[in-house]
Amino acid sequence: MLDADLVLLGPLLDSFRDSKARFIVSPEGDKNPAHIGALAYNLDKLASFDPAFRADEFMFNTGQYVASSGFFKRRDLDPFLEWTEPRSLKHPDCFRYSDQGVTNYLFLKAFQQKRIRLEHKKFYEWGGIKGSDITADDLRKRKGLPKVLHWAGLKPERIQDFYRADILTFYSDYYDWRMNTSRRQQPSP
Repeated sequence: MLDADLVLLGPLLDSFRDSKARFIVSPEGDKNPAHIGALAYNLDKLASFDPAFRADEFMFNTGQYVASSGFFKRRDLDPFLEWTEPRSLKHPDCFRYSDQGVTNYLFLKAFQQKRIRLEHKKFYEWGGIKGSDITADDLRKRKGLPKVLHWAGLKPERIQDFYRADILTFYSDYYDWRMNTSRRQQPSP
């Protein structure tokens, strides 16, 4: 699963080929309760919702993870979602950021119950803090890294104001080039 506000920095899927896990997540850097509480759950409310749940094991950004389909069913989401249009959380005071809290809870709960094999693999870098040392020229030469660069959260208005705007510009230019190339190759109406 990939959010729309990230880019691939290299051959990501190749780095997962040997995994036997059904789910692969790139955990956030710390297990600080304040950090987990700000991004995924209200820990006090969660303790009331599910006293057996251990929220401090890890947390991951749901903008990027690898999953096999079919494990979680709609009924697994029934305790958390109102199936209205648009969808809404049944417990917005407990779970944060639409899918972030619920997805973390579902994955971690299934892992704690030994119902899934879940692997941690650091393949995500946040574009708002550090980014990567990779250059647009590395991408052009296909010498990237098996990672994603994700600009989660609030965004600047202009592409040149993003941290690592060079990477975004590379992909924007590449997209434009591909679109122009494909238009030239299509027959005229």
